Amino acid sequence: WNKKRYIIFFILFFLISYLPISNLFFPIGTIFAERILYMPTVSLSLFAALLICNLFERIKLKYLGWGAVIVLVCIFATRTFIRNFDWRTEIDIFTATEKASPDSTKAHWSIGNAYLNKSAIENEKNNKKKFIEKAIEGYKKSIEICDNFPEAHYCIGKAYAIQGDFNMALSHYTKAIKYRPMYDMVIKLLENYLKNFEKSPVI
Repeated sequence: WNKKRYIIFFILFFLISYLPISNLFFPIGTIFAERILYMPTVSLSLFAALLICNLFERIKLKYLGWGAVIVLVCIFATRTFIRNFDWRTEIDIFTATEKASPDSTKAHWSIGNAYLNKSAIENEKNNKKKFIEKAIEGYKKSIEICDNFPEAHYCIGKAYAIQGDFNMALSHYTKAIKYRPMYDMVIKLLENYLKNFEKSPVI
């Protein structure tokens, strides 16, 4: 009964900690990633430890228990080592996120932001142009998945404005306000644009 009680506790702990971030009942507004699985993983880890302890308690399965520990340690150590390479730069981490979640509008929006941020600190003209184009590509994918995402419209408008394509910038700024009427940042840009339509908006 004691072991069954532990198993029930681990299952309940997992469900209680996982359901609020599962997007099943309400959108949590962030990309699903390992950082939000820390608490649910605690119950899974304890459950795995309980199973391995059961193997150790049985003399005939003792070596199987040690084998399970070694295999698990090797698997997770290798995965952690590989994952470290994704965290080298902002572009690397969001490129990995985009590959892992190709249907996530925020994943594509985030890679767009990463390239736009890179363009802001890039001094070489051709590289800056390339980064802005990559940013626009990411924002377009984000909008294709979810057109009513105001942040994506604002950011792609910003990228187009940097390129000098103010008509496209105005089009997306207008959509950003359409989907979020009180988007103060975009309203100010539009006011500035309408006052000085031949000049670049203040970004």
